[in-house]
Amino acid sequence: MSELRKDLITREWVIMSPERARRPSDFQHEHEAQAVITKNHSVCPFCPGNESMTPPEIIAFRKKGAKANSSGWWVRVMPNRFPALRMADIVQDMLKQSIEVFKSNNTALQEKIEERDDDVDILDREIKLYLTKLSQEGLTEEQARREMEIITFTNNLENIGDVIDKNLMELAKKKIKNQLSFSRDGLKEILEFHQKVMENFELGVSAFTSGDVELAHQLLRHKTRLGEIERDLRQAHINRLHLGLKESIDTSAIHLDVLTNLKRINSYIANIAYPILEREKKG
Repeated sequence: MSELRKDLITREWVIMSPERARRPSDFQHEHEAQAVITKNHSVCPFCPGNESMTPPEIIAFRKKGAKANSSGWWVRVMPNRFPALRMADIVQDMLKQSIEVFKSNNTALQEKIEERDDDVDILDREIKLYLTKLSQEGLTEEQARREMEIITFTNNLENIGDVIDKNLMELAKKKIKNQLSFSRDGLKEILEFHQKVMENFELGVSAFTSGDVELAHQLLRHKTRLGEIERDLRQAHINRLHLGLKESIDTSAIHLDVLTNLKRINSYIANIAYPILEREKKG
């Protein structure tokens, strides 16, 4: 089974497939294996001579004088033709950075986050275009199921990006413009709730890449739990209003809307679970 691992240096998600190291030719005699290699070479997109079957290379180590995107290389790197996880990386970074805007009133970061939502929209469109072309070729039942999981995944990522861009960043701009500050307890509660949503985001990506049914069930359990936490945090904020705390009164609308939008984001994350659980019902 494929594994989802996080690169500790780049902080990006990587799918590891240990089982792909083994091939049918591993169990064949040498002359049989060579026959398979020769037969499949023409349809192998990663074999020398078939460079036109991949996206343009990012970098390559090749013989001196050899042209880019041609044979004569011994190491060749190209972008993923289907970058769903790249989309997840961008949205995750947007979500992570969004809370920094509220903490530091960083308008430059706020503008950067809004710009990154444009990248999310482009990736969403490209992925859907790719899937549309793929479906025209006719899909097996398993492929159609996976297509639905991918569409659900990218739709929810796009929705999360929109909530961050059009809702959270608008609230941050209002806070900055009016020179407002959350109360100490209020900010602490928002930060902790945001962290729980971030953890659930990582869980959602894991469930999508692995197709793990238990992770999908866990996502839904977390959705219910975070809903309960959000209600408790609302009540805590109302209690501070009753005490007449100025900072809580001044930021009340923004505070409650931030909680609401983080809860919305968590709901979109939880939606990733439903296509995976459909497989369990059919099984």
